[in-house]
Amino acid sequence: MRFKIISKREKYSLTFLGKLLILTLVIILIYIGIRNIYPFLSITKTVKTDVLVVEGWLPDFALKQAVEEYNSGNYKTLIVTGMPIIQGSYLTKFKTYAEVSALTMKKLGVDADKIIKTPTPLSVLRDRTYASAVEVRNYITASNSPITSFNIFSMACHARRSRLLFEEAFPDYFNIGIIASKDITYNSKQWWTSSKGVRTLISEAVSYLYAWLFFNPANDLISENDPEKIYKIKIQRKRDVKDIDYTDIENTPLTEELLIDFIGLKYFPIDLDYKVSCSFERDTTAKPFKMKTSTDRRPDYIKYGELKFHINNTQQKLSVYQNLKLINRAGYEDYLFIPFKDETSGNETYGGGRFLDFKIPKSDTIILDFNLAYNPLCNYNHKYSCPIPPDENVLKIRIEAGEKNYK
Repeated sequence: MRFKIISKREKYSLTFLGKLLILTLVIILIYIGIRNIYPFLSITKTVKTDVLVVEGWLPDFALKQAVEEYNSGNYKTLIVTGMPIIQGSYLTKFKTYAEVSALTMKKLGVDADKIIKTPTPLSVLRDRTYASAVEVRNYITASNSPITSFNIFSMACHARRSRLLFEEAFPDYFNIGIIASKDITYNSKQWWTSSKGVRTLISEAVSYLYAWLFFNPANDLISENDPEKIYKIKIQRKRDVKDIDYTDIENTPLTEELLIDFIGLKYFPIDLDYKVSCSFERDTTAKPFKMKTSTDRRPDYIKYGELKFHINNTQQKLSVYQNLKLINRAGYEDYLFIPFKDETSGNETYGGGRFLDFKIPKSDTIILDFNLAYNPLCNYNHKYSCPIPPDENVLKIRIEAGEKNYK
């Protein structure tokens, strides 16, 4: 046996031709990538549905394309998402892009009744696309909607990532399509010829790879089984619908002066402490009376019953009234009415009091939700004649829930 200190080995290296072939292959792969990355990210693959979800952060030219898609696609519902506005928020009363885009699309001709806003909470500043998807899911859950499919309208090469994150947020039985808008700020067929195109494609490609390989949503966004959040979504949905209705020039109760700057009504934060259990007692001895209003009109009412409840550790009561003329109108046979004032009246809330709608209860225990308290139309326009709450419905406490004084 011989011991060796060194040994001789053959060494292989690329020839010039080999290096040239590999370089050519790399160039071909880069060329294929450059030519195909934009259509890969800017995917359009629709599903059969009557629901269109539009990402609210889109620029106006893309929102216009979304409206064209909505009008040509036989859609019945348009859901607008939107993150908090984090630049210029001190210069505008708008808080989320959902508000801005919803009004923009209404301006572009979409029926306000078909628009649903699902703004993302102001506290959410990460996982933005996923957070928007969660809010759409929460709306569908809270409203008991039969929706099981929709198309997302997104921005060009952001589209594939949007669909990926929406699919992460929704159960597998949802059928989700995607539509990519056209980006007119650079040449999409030769995106590498402009700095805007290069920055956009690199950013979106990296973001998609991150979402595909490493995405892990924030725990505070997973809330589909949170009853409190679902309840708040339902209340907020009612408020959003009312805001959109009030922008309708032909039917709005607002004066022309108020309508110019109108972006939404004012409310106290939604508070479950003002959703109270009440005992109801029918009044069978009351006689009809003429209720005072803000004008000379005196409609006929009758006290139908009385509600007793505890709020802020004090016992309170409110009378419930029935309009003797209104009960003869179809759909209002079981309608009751609660006008009231409290110690916020004339300060944070309208001095003429606020109203709650009510239906004839089927038991002697019911739920009264002051988060639904709303202003009479006189708060927006003096041409209306509004009931004035009777003295027995003046509460000696503050009800910091429901609609605030708009003026």
